[in-house]
Amino acid sequence: MYCKKLLIIGLFPLLAWAQSPFEFSHKERIAIEQQYSAIAIHRIDEFHQKLQEFQHENPNRQLLLVNAYVNTFLPQYDAVIDHQEEYWKTPKEFLSIGYGDCEDYVILKYFMLIALGFAKEKLFFAPVIERYSGTYHMVLLYDKDPEKPPLVLDNISFRILHVNARTDLKVLECFNTRGYYKCDANGKRVTISKRSKPFKRLLERVRSGQ
Repeated sequence: MYCKKLLIIGLFPLLAWAQSPFEFSHKERIAIEQQYSAIAIHRIDEFHQKLQEFQHENPNRQLLLVNAYVNTFLPQYDAVIDHQEEYWKTPKEFLSIGYGDCEDYVILKYFMLIALGFAKEKLFFAPVIERYSGTYHMVLLYDKDPEKPPLVLDNISFRILHVNARTDLKVLECFNTRGYYKCDANGKRVTISKRSKPFKRLLERVRSGQ
């Protein structure tokens, strides 16, 4: 199964990573199996198979497939898994462990869509408030059409709707590699000077192969 590495590397023409965010070395696979059992290896191999299959679909179908597939991972709070209040897992960590919270779903979807050819400038991490519970949450926004509100990919919904149709969510901000923005109810953005330190640290860790 290790031959998948060469295939996956070829999926990242738009990213300047030293290696792909999904590349596991032989040594890493052995360590993962020892720590998390053979189930983790099966999960990683299934992921690579799914990513390969999704390449042959049109972009609208890819959005649905990626959102639905990642949503099958089981949710768990960082404090339970990582013994800290807030920890953003790299794609490799999430695939190895198989559990995560809302940020981890967003991260894996983000890198999967970039691997499938989506422009990273159109993908945004978006902290939101769930209006009915008052709790903080995070979703991935996709700015498909500049003339329309962005689409929402959410781990608590298999439907992909425009942000203004998600009346249960209040978008606070959004950010990507281009900048950090305040957002209105329709996803319109105003640049602010603030930067996301967790996002910066995540990208650094992914580039280092973690």
